[in-house]
Amino acid sequence: MKPKPPRSGDPPCPRLGHSFTLVNDKVYLFGGLSNESDDPKNNIPRYLNDIYYLQLATNQAGSWDIPVTFGQAPSPRESHSCVLYTNKDGSEPRLIIFGGMSGCRLGDLWMLMLGKISKRDILKRFTSIMFNYCYFNYRFHDLG
Repeated sequence: MKPKPPRSGDPPCPRLGHSFTLVNDKVYLFGGLSNESDDPKNNIPRYLNDIYYLQLATNQAGSWDIPVTFGQAPSPRESHSCVLYTNKDGSEPRLIIFGGMSGCRLGDLWMLMLGKISKRDILKRFTSIMFNYCYFNYRFHDLG
């Protein structure tokens, strides 16, 4: 299966140490370590913090897309953990990203809300941040 490239932007580059998290009919790819480097001798690794999703299709190749995100993104990293979390009823899906490596061990925690979120919902939770569709947020919130 060779996925179609995103409508805007390049498809994800070859990488290792990334996360690949299934959410319904999409798989989210985050971060990792690129095979390419800006260093001509390839001695300096290139850590990534990009995010893509692959729309899965049943009888045809899926297509990559780059979601619109708002807020500060996690620093580039590889070998991190990423899991899907939802409320008990399956609503408000979130990707929870923890730690990894970026030349040193990381111990930070990030949350990416998935799906459409109204401005009113955002203002109820985070009065200082306005987002449209999804966001990264460094603050840890009770997920229960």
